Amino acid sequence: MEVEAGKSQKGTPQLCVTYYGDDDQQLREYWPMSTKRQKTSFLEKFVRPHLIDRHRPFEDTAPTKVEKHQHRFRAPDFIIARKSGRFWSIRDKVFDEQGTLKGWLATQFAEKSGN
Repeated sequence: MEVEAGKSQKGTPQLCVTYYGDDDQQLREYWPMSTKRQKTSFLEKFVRPHLIDRHRPFEDTAPTKVEKHQHRFRAPDFIIARKSGRFWSIRDKVFDEQGTLKGWLATQFAEKSGN
């Protein structure tokens, strides 16, 4: 996962989050950061689930500050997306809290392909 500060086509501040898959596929998510409502949405929908150290609050919404602190965010284990026209729409992000989900899925696929 990579976080990058930038500007939209209209010149307003935005944040671009790039997720990398196991097979080198990329999925980008853009977060506009010009209004208070957009910043609140970013804090609730991105920062809260991605934050590694939840005991230290993270309240920064300036794109450059978020980019500097990207080491505090964790990448999701799985992203569920759906194609909407030419683009992909992220439906959900799955975080493996216990660290056992990937191992369990690997054994399930191995059992099915081995039979």
